[in-house]
Amino acid sequence: GPLSHKALGALTLATVVALFFNLDTLLLAKLPGSLFIANQIEKRLAGTTRSESDGFGPDSALAANKKSPYPVLGNMPEFTQVTAWLNSPPLTKESLRGKVVLIDFWTYSCINCIRTLPAVTRWDEKYRGQGLVIVGVHTPEFQFEKEVDNIKAAIARHGIKYPVAVDNDYGTWKAYSNQFWPVKYLIDAEGKLRLTHFGEGDEDVFEQAIQSILMEAKLLHAPVEVDPAKRNADFRRIHSPETYVGFSRASNFFSNERMALDTTTNYTAPASLRLNYWALGGAWKVADEAAILQAPGGKIQFRFQAPKLNLVMKGTEKGIRAKILIDGAPLPANMRGVDVGADGKAIINDARLYNLVTLPKEDDAEHLFEMIFESPNVELYAFTFG
Repeated sequence: GPLSHKALGALTLATVVALFFNLDTLLLAKLPGSLFIANQIEKRLAGTTRSESDGFGPDSALAANKKSPYPVLGNMPEFTQVTAWLNSPPLTKESLRGKVVLIDFWTYSCINCIRTLPAVTRWDEKYRGQGLVIVGVHTPEFQFEKEVDNIKAAIARHGIKYPVAVDNDYGTWKAYSNQFWPVKYLIDAEGKLRLTHFGEGDEDVFEQAIQSILMEAKLLHAPVEVDPAKRNADFRRIHSPETYVGFSRASNFFSNERMALDTTTNYTAPASLRLNYWALGGAWKVADEAAILQAPGGKIQFRFQAPKLNLVMKGTEKGIRAKILIDGAPLPANMRGVDVGADGKAIINDARLYNLVTLPKEDDAEHLFEMIFESPNVELYAFTFG
């Protein structure tokens, strides 16, 4: 349920300190509320460095003003090494002084980020005229997410009208000592960080904080109705974790052959798979980030237990057709994801997340997913579940 202002501040402080000391995310998940939920974020495995010069980070958090329901956690870092600005001319922290700023770190193939975007775009429409400036900082997880045209397509797809900073070199990510997608930072009109929000959930609580900081700056004169929180996914039903296909982060791979880096290999699938294990079949070259099909007829299998199965893929301009099977049979109409046609096939062209399976509400069983590609050059990056 909604947290008190005092609990919000305490939780944010505890989270910042725990992150600084690299405490386990499972420990963090047990903190009250859901401003940090371990299974609702993606963690960047590469190390991040603290910014020592901007007063941002755990040291400043420990010295925060405990009397405020939203204590000062540090100064807003500058936008750093931004390679492009979309929907806006370049912004600086000085140009934003006097405004309340919401910084939203996201990347367009991240399912957790995608599920938070409706709330963020709604806040932009609701509070832009009241002095709130939302800045999406797009920091890529995969190489294809660095392509500005791909980011522009995602912005259009999700109806994003607020400024987006393209953070391909991780400069702004590092300035914020960030480690996760999605993360939101709420900054007051004086350029002070007041609240952080990790992962999904608690949109109503965060909106209350937006209103409070706007009223503190006399930009909003009275509270307005807060949109009720919406459950983006029922995490009690999700028993399959995000699983990477590329060599550098692959786990639970169970083809009969050992995975080989950058070498075309004819893989065969085993007779059966355990829950959350996956396999390739056919001629594939597994690169650092993705598995790339080298000949027609290749397939991928995954035994999963979750309401929705998604796969981050990149196809060709003409599109690569793929047939989908569930438990060895053609995918029935009542299980087709939004990216599956009436013929039970998906067409892979754009580099993005594809929703392939959406199970009926009463179906909590394990299922064997199988996707068979009609032509080569498809690139497979990661499974995600919802």
